Amino acid sequence: MPDQDSLIPDWLTTHKYTFPVLTGAKLDKLQKDYDLRATPTHYLLDSNGKVILKQTGYKQGDEKLLEEDIEKALNAAP
Repeated sequence: MPDQDSLIPDWLTTHKYTFPVLTGAKLDKLQKDYDLRATPTHYLLDSNGKVILKQTGYKQGDEKLLEEDIEKALNAAP
């Protein structure tokens, strides 16, 4: 929600997150531009910003698969 966008920087700092957060866009534009079909949608990017994994939706156990994919990406990084 745009009225809550100002809360995000402090929340990120408090939780020690360093990833970018997309805010301020209209839902229909986000859905089209990022091919969003469900929430959550996670994108794993390489060091060049290339999407190497897209995980849509959630079912129990997905967090373990995402963690494994992150580990693989980190091990493959130069």
